[in-house]
Amino acid sequence: MVSPPDGQAIVVTGLRKGFGDWPVLWDLDLTVEWGRFLVIFGANGVGKTTLLKTLSTQARPDAGQVWVGGVERNQDPRAVRRMIGVVPHRSLLYEDMTCQENLRFFARLYRVSDAHRRIGEVLDVMGLEGRRNHKAGTLSNGMQKRLSISRAILHEPRI
Repeated sequence: MVSPPDGQAIVVTGLRKGFGDWPVLWDLDLTVEWGRFLVIFGANGVGKTTLLKTLSTQARPDAGQVWVGGVERNQDPRAVRRMIGVVPHRSLLYEDMTCQENLRFFARLYRVSDAHRRIGEVLDVMGLEGRRNHKAGTLSNGMQKRLSISRAILHEPRI
């Protein structure tokens, strides 16, 4: 196992991922430095979502190594999940729960200290303070996206 270069937020070497006989990612190398943004463009089916799912531990690579924040994703996936905030294409919110209840649930999962204060901060930053007690299912698509972003930053991930 090779160690990741110092000072890199994300390092991917020789990543391979396929579905059955269909290769999606093959021999992918990628480095993202701290403080940089990465934008991924491509046609449908070329592996954008597969890469993001692999980085966030939602999918296992077939081969290769992935480091997130200096942690090898297969060695300590829990630590990787604590370091990364993900906003999926679909909101994946609990529609029958309020904004505050959704965030409280995820605050427990991530063991957010002083969750009540942090939930208030995140709702305020995302312009959702006035919607705190509204059920997620009643929010517009745009407001649901804001709540998804709130969930992704709630635990103050490094990435």
